[in-house]
Amino acid sequence: FRKGSDPAKAGDWRLEFHWLKPSLFTDPNSITFVTSYLKLAEKTANQLSLAVKKMIENWLTNNGQGDKPKAANTLMKRADHEVMPNFWAALEQEFWQLIHQLADGANGAELMQHWRQTLKRRVLLSWREAQKALGSNARSFHAVAAADKALAAVLKLLVEPEVTHTDAAEKPVPIAVP
Repeated sequence: FRKGSDPAKAGDWRLEFHWLKPSLFTDPNSITFVTSYLKLAEKTANQLSLAVKKMIENWLTNNGQGDKPKAANTLMKRADHEVMPNFWAALEQEFWQLIHQLADGANGAELMQHWRQTLKRRVLLSWREAQKALGSNARSFHAVAAADKALAAVLKLLVEPEVTHTDAAEKPVPIAVP
């Protein structure tokens, strides 16, 4: 159901069940990995939202050459409400597959690498979606190019950080930090 045009009052309900193995909830490592997957997705989504808003702001102001129109904030919020739900919807199926694999005993660090790649693909698809919405004229291309640093900041979150761990019995081995 939806009440009026205020997005804060919108309410869509969906009932969904996912049968998960109890080990997912009792194993502290699994809980840590699930938390890290969600935190990375949320951080990525927040940065993507800022990048899309930057792209739109560049387009609206002709890359800083003009004043921001009064309707700019409304337009940016509207674009955010169109791009971000698609980003989350595209992640949902892959997230649940990841969780089921973790519950089945898959390596959480390896799954994190896969999750980072999934997020990267979804970020780039969402970015292209936002680009298409601006059109294909010189002003649009210039706005997108000017927002590339914001996109780079999003993608930087998804680079696998490496930390070396030294064990007395082993040589240094790079490990992933969730």
